[in-house]
Amino acid sequence: MGAEVLEESPRLVALNFQDAANYDFYLERTDGVANAAGQLLWDPVYGGLIQGNPRTPDDAALCYEAVNGFRYTGREEYLRSRGNPARIEIASRNKIAPRLRLLLGMTQPPEPLAALFEITLEITDISHRPMADFVREVQAREREPDSLVHQSLFTLDPQALGVATFPAGSRFHVQLQTHFAKAGVEQSAAEFHAALRCPRGNDLPRPASALAAFGKPLRMKQSINGTAWDAMKAVLNIP
Repeated sequence: MGAEVLEESPRLVALNFQDAANYDFYLERTDGVANAAGQLLWDPVYGGLIQGNPRTPDDAALCYEAVNGFRYTGREEYLRSRGNPARIEIASRNKIAPRLRLLLGMTQPPEPLAALFEITLEITDISHRPMADFVREVQAREREPDSLVHQSLFTLDPQALGVATFPAGSRFHVQLQTHFAKAGVEQSAAEFHAALRCPRGNDLPRPASALAAFGKPLRMKQSINGTAWDAMKAVLNIP
């Protein structure tokens, strides 16, 4: 399947899995209802367990990247236009902003609206493919040396998936994202400044990559659709 418009089912953006009692995951979902400007609201969903106890955004790692005055954790809700490429907008008055400011002791007013563009490069049918082989391929792709940062989709041992296969209707999405700039302001590569900070640790590995916090002008974003995620959850005994 080619680079079509992104489907509007829930998508798994990151899975950080040690065992059935220690994991976290990060989903993005939309109700599919466009606003007056034709944009869809995508709302992140975060969950998991640590030593069998529920994980919440309040006890999760909080890493952020500071890009030209805008702080981004990867957990903000955002507006996305339909089409390819799509425009994504994140307002400073989002759900995670108050927690981030409280943690950092910030009192300044909200940063301006930030925007990026997302180009869908690939939507691949992974129906009936072995899950473990697919995870190995994705992990190998993320380690390939190139000028792009790959968002980490799977942090787990593929052997945990056994011989399970994806069901019919499973899809793999790959998008290329530009980095954030203040909306309505031109920005050159020379003007790009970013810094990754993790003021709060995570007891699971690689929290920064799992939260998609990177300091590069371009990044590769990967995800699987809701059909594929539901099947993988069942294999891993995730509720």
